[in-house]
Amino acid sequence: MPARPDKKAVAEVLEEIATLLALQGENVFKVRAYENAARALTRTREPLDELIRTGRLQSVRGIGSSTAKVIREYYETGEPPALLRELRAKTPPGLLELLEIPGLGPQRVRLLYEKLDIRTVADLEYALQENRLQLIEGFGPRTIETIRQGLELYRAASGRFLLGKVYPLARAIEAFFRQRWPGPVRLVGSVRRWCPVVGNVNLLLQGVPPSDPSGLGLDQAPVRLDVVEFQDPTWWLRVPSVGLPVVLTWVPAEDWPWAVRYYTGSREHNQAFQAWTTRQGYAWVGLRLQKDGVPLSLPSTGTADGVYGDEPIFERLGLAWLPPEVREGQDEIERAARGDVPRLIEPSDVRGVLHVHTHYSDGADSLQEIVETARDLGLEYVGISDHSPAAYYANGLDPDRLLHQWAEMEEVQRRIPEVRILRGMEVDILPDGRLDLDDDLLERLDFVVASVHSRFQMPRAEMTERIVRAMRHPCTTILGHPTGRLLLGRKGYEVDLDRILEVAAETGTLIEINANPYRLDLDWTHLERARRMGVRFSIDPDTHRKSDLGDYVYGVGIARKGWLTAADVANTRPVLELLELLRQKRRRRA
Repeated sequence: MPARPDKKAVAEVLEEIATLLALQGENVFKVRAYENAARALTRTREPLDELIRTGRLQSVRGIGSSTAKVIREYYETGEPPALLRELRAKTPPGLLELLEIPGLGPQRVRLLYEKLDIRTVADLEYALQENRLQLIEGFGPRTIETIRQGLELYRAASGRFLLGKVYPLARAIEAFFRQRWPGPVRLVGSVRRWCPVVGNVNLLLQGVPPSDPSGLGLDQAPVRLDVVEFQDPTWWLRVPSVGLPVVLTWVPAEDWPWAVRYYTGSREHNQAFQAWTTRQGYAWVGLRLQKDGVPLSLPSTGTADGVYGDEPIFERLGLAWLPPEVREGQDEIERAARGDVPRLIEPSDVRGVLHVHTHYSDGADSLQEIVETARDLGLEYVGISDHSPAAYYANGLDPDRLLHQWAEMEEVQRRIPEVRILRGMEVDILPDGRLDLDDDLLERLDFVVASVHSRFQMPRAEMTERIVRAMRHPCTTILGHPTGRLLLGRKGYEVDLDRILEVAAETGTLIEINANPYRLDLDWTHLERARRMGVRFSIDPDTHRKSDLGDYVYGVGIARKGWLTAADVANTRPVLELLELLRQKRRRRA
């Protein structure tokens, strides 16, 4: 027989029932009944077993007949009472995690769930990014900012961070130390490899660390940096505003190339590198290689920004140099040995972006502001793709509003001729695979981003056929965020990705590398396989703010991790070539 629960355990069950009832939208008096019973039970001095044995449970002020029944059931069986089991079954598990965010109580979580279908922390992050909370009555700027700050505190406590949130900080910190430190400084580790999720920022500094942290002038840093611990040759710092660890490691000049190589690669890459060099007859002594007892000598590379620092190691071993992004322990060492390392895509190769939202749907900025920002970024074209009608939660455009937007596009195009505005839409893929817009309007668009935004729990075969049907539509240009994942919060939906990629290659549908830091979808691990199948890609920011239009660089980082070149990505083409490519599918399917 299970052990009898004590008063604390019973009170916790009552509190959980109260929370779940509130999430279900139950009568406030019923919720308070369980809250009051929990408090009453913890305050009474009488032993729980005595209260139950003598039948005096309801004599405790705050415990009524319904709550007493639940208490007795739990006490006598030691198992969660039936009411709690029922409520747990009806409540999406992610809602309880949302309650851990400062500033969110059951009432607000219930509204987020009912109004915007927010079920997880990642859903909330993405909704904040897309300005959707303002659609809920009672969620004003102050409330939304409170939730945003609470979310930052929650993420800081988890110890895992989105690349897009960390990378700007990492580069700013690196630039600061380059100004303050006389020797070379390099950003290394997972941030330098453009991993979608990271745990810290790693910097290498050449030389000997100062005897005291005050010698670095940390009070002048672009963000506050607290010293957690320093023990030569490594210092551990922290950005307290977001809880981000920053690790500084000093290495002597003679070890610099070896340290840059070691601290850049993943553990799997370093293991593969060690295995390959061992097969070539080398032995490792610390970070360095030697052969027949003689250390491997390396020429100096200098400290220019264009020099990464470990190039001489690759050259001395007869290997093609590997960009940091691909050092993940796949087959990169063998490729380097064959000299099979192409020039990977660079941010400067991207000429325009195609997945951009404005205030017509759930974006924060006007059409003109978006186009002005594209001009300032040096982009040649920008594709406006607000949501279709089914995305009611995102203020999706009905046909009349879409036509109105087209008219404004013509006006803005006359004012800003330097940036070509492309007419697009992010069209929902409905559960049966149809597109959420009439064909006569679809055919008048320059491009269509077809995306799944609902029914994520469909069985794998049904979800696959749903997407396949949408891709076979002659107007579907791009499959948006192909797996629907949200980093740190929601796995992608179940889908036969190989089948999706086969149909993409067959129909000429572009697969999106969604560069939004919350998505970075399609994942880099699938890209080279897709390329070999004949798939082409579009790298797009899926931005909802003009300030995030440049986020396409994160998509470029993911594309580089997947060994893609500029030729593999459609929006590296000039606008007329791109439009011709986009029309090919319609002509082929006509």
